[in-house]
Amino acid sequence: MSLRASYDPQVDILYLAEEGIAPETVEVYPCVSLEINPTGALIGVEISCAVERLLGSAIVEPMLNGGEFYKVTLKGSLADLDAQLRPADGSEHLDYIEAWPDLLEKDPEAVKTLETIRRGISALLEQVKDGTAVS
Repeated sequence: MSLRASYDPQVDILYLAEEGIAPETVEVYPCVSLEINPTGALIGVEISCAVERLLGSAIVEPMLNGGEFYKVTLKGSLADLDAQLRPADGSEHLDYIEAWPDLLEKDPEAVKTLETIRRGISALLEQVKDGTAVS
């Protein structure tokens, strides 16, 4: 399974996706959505605004490729991020994530989840920064 990353600076969208069908998309933070496959695994992450603010300019700049749309294949998968985002009680993503929009302003765990997503994406995109990503 290959993991693709793409960034379009004109519309400020970063997308990480593995092969597969994602019948469920869940917004876990404004402009941050997770794609879940039929078995409940995370197969895609989309950040559709404020990409640089959410991830940091040091991570986003290598994705700019001269200011043009950039697409690259990364080594690895979303499995580690998937495991970090699952609740400790082992419940499925959807049972856990559906409540997040209501908790964003009330629960510090929502902010912790966003930080987990940011760190996970940043770690994957380090391959672009250090030149080990496969084009």
